[in-house]
Amino acid sequence: MNPHDKLSGVIGILIGLAFCLASVSLGLGEVHQPGPGFLPFLVGAILLVLSALILISALRRGRPEKAKPAAGMGKYRKGGLILLGLIFYNLALSSVGFTLTTFLFVVFLMKIVETQRWARTIVTALCSAVGFYLVFQSWLMLDLPMGPWGF
Repeated sequence: MNPHDKLSGVIGILIGLAFCLASVSLGLGEVHQPGPGFLPFLVGAILLVLSALILISALRRGRPEKAKPAAGMGKYRKGGLILLGLIFYNLALSSVGFTLTTFLFVVFLMKIVETQRWARTIVTALCSAVGFYLVFQSWLMLDLPMGPWGF
């Protein structure tokens, strides 16, 4: 366990409680007719439970493991690469289109950020792009940005 698990568990519990309490004032509604506070309450409850599990696990474990210090700027490499990928995704979305941009973004994350094998990268990126397209375009009928190739 990370030495900061106790702290993150407590903070997560407090944020979950805040979500739950604030969402009750919006009105939860009923199961068949949810109110505007139903989804925030659900998110807060899930955060509360998961944070409690982290805290309980950290308290049971006792002495925390020593965290290994990261060397120099290397500890920010993945975060910086993901930020650059998200900037590209945002800039390319309207001109390249949703499906191809999503495919390229997943390839970037899997190959450059996480250095996965090419076969796994291509299959995952293809399934992600097609899956998101089917969910958002076909099922939810949202208008996604189309590229010059029509997808």
